[in-house]
Amino acid sequence: MNEADYFVRNALPPVSATDRSDVDRTAIFILTYKYPDRLGSVYERILREQTNVQTSAVATGIWRSPLATDKKTSLLLEGASSSNLQHRVVALDFLSLGDPTMFAHLMMTNLAAMMQPSGQSLWTGYEATITVLALRSGDAQVWDDLTTVAHSSGVTARVSFLSPSLYHYRICPDCSKQNLVRFLVSFLDDATVHGPLHRTLGSSYLMDWPLDFEVRNYVAMELAAVLGAPRPPSSVLIPEQWKDFRERMRARAHKLL
Repeated sequence: MNEADYFVRNALPPVSATDRSDVDRTAIFILTYKYPDRLGSVYERILREQTNVQTSAVATGIWRSPLATDKKTSLLLEGASSSNLQHRVVALDFLSLGDPTMFAHLMMTNLAAMMQPSGQSLWTGYEATITVLALRSGDAQVWDDLTTVAHSSGVTARVSFLSPSLYHYRICPDCSKQNLVRFLVSFLDDATVHGPLHRTLGSSYLMDWPLDFEVRNYVAMELAAVLGAPRPPSSVLIPEQWKDFRERMRARAHKLL
């Protein structure tokens, strides 16, 4: 067995692994810079055979490798069409840096695939990441589709969609800011209650919130963060104060729109 074959064989965890395993990052690093033409086979094995394995390190390797741009794009397009949302999001993250028209089309395709029946409270942990990817697109249809998907999702996923600060979305504070504000404003009248039963292992970012809160109040706080407005402690406001705060954020948002 030559060196390249050795690292390809050992890049992934055993097939018997059932959790969200990671790759051997040393093997991926060596393949990236020494045998980049072998990365594709590792990536495709994850997408087709070991879907529980995380793809971020391999996708990063593909993007940073000396492979031709067309080859990188071709491989990542396979990830963007995966049935696994995590794999799609990772691939889209890199594809967003390429052709904006192609990226907008991919976003619309993926958002259509995320449609859930109204009231279904599914949580995958990657809904919010779709929002940060939308921030990289100025395409109005992408934002219309994102709004439709978020409104039709169960309250757990909806709050995730409405959390642009959750995964450091302030990295690009001016990216599609008007679109983001318009998106958030559309939820300022959503009185759906997010309760204790909607909390998941992935919702530690809600630790400062009461066990029961209304989506519209959560959105008002997110708007304040995006608009640079002061945010009061969420645990001390009474209903009339929340109403006043929401209307102040609505008025401030409309000055931008």
